Amino acid sequence: MDMMSSRRAPCLGSGSLNSALQAGSTGLYDERQEEAEKPIRGRRSRAGWECSSLTLGMALTITIDRTAFCLIHDLRDGRIIGSAFVFLRPRWIVTAKHVVVHDGLVRPALAYSTVRKCGRLKVIVVDPDHDLAILEAEVNVAEKPLLPTYGEFATIKELIAAGYKPSGEPDGLVAEFNHIDGFEIETRERVSGSEQILLFKDPGMEGGHSGGAVLAEGSNVAAVVIEHFERSTGRWARATSILHLMKYVSLSATSMA
Repeated sequence: MDMMSSRRAPCLGSGSLNSALQAGSTGLYDERQEEAEKPIRGRRSRAGWECSSLTLGMALTITIDRTAFCLIHDLRDGRIIGSAFVFLRPRWIVTAKHVVVHDGLVRPALAYSTVRKCGRLKVIVVDPDHDLAILEAEVNVAEKPLLPTYGEFATIKELIAAGYKPSGEPDGLVAEFNHIDGFEIETRERVSGSEQILLFKDPGMEGGHSGGAVLAEGSNVAAVVIEHFERSTGRWARATSILHLMKYVSLSATSMA
């Protein structure tokens, strides 16, 4: 499923992403830079948590770098098509495969935007079995990329889902952070073996969350949102383990050695 939105990213102001990229700009947030670097605790805005430390739920406190969370754009028409995050390397961005692949073809003109900068992207890994993709930016996107959580889903105590909400009011943020109050584990059989999927209820979940990070203890990534759907009890989402991508990371490291 592809989430389509005509809304511009917060960093674009009155300009467009295309014109910004043509001008070679990678720092469109200069006027917000000082504010973004301030340590803020517990300040809530309409667009989500605008802080460096989050305490959500009874036990989970995480520290985040907001520059590690992104929007994905299709430059052909300027749409925001999903959420993403910087992972392992400063130029690597992870999202859901269906965000960047349409009708079996990789979208030819992709870009990212964060609270600091925007730039072009190329797809370097597609994992169709698990609906995951790795993209690469031309320059470093975040100084502190997110890292994976190792271990089974069953060992995780609490989670936070991060993603773009089309119906929200983006006042300089690209992600909402929502505490997940309990989750289920679903097992799917694949050719390569069994796969565990996280199922969780999130009233704020929308199509724009596809490709967003699901964070566990230590602010590390446990899973990636790949689907949202309705149940009689409200809005739910499915997320697949980030660890499926680690085999590609190993192959990349070997090829560069």
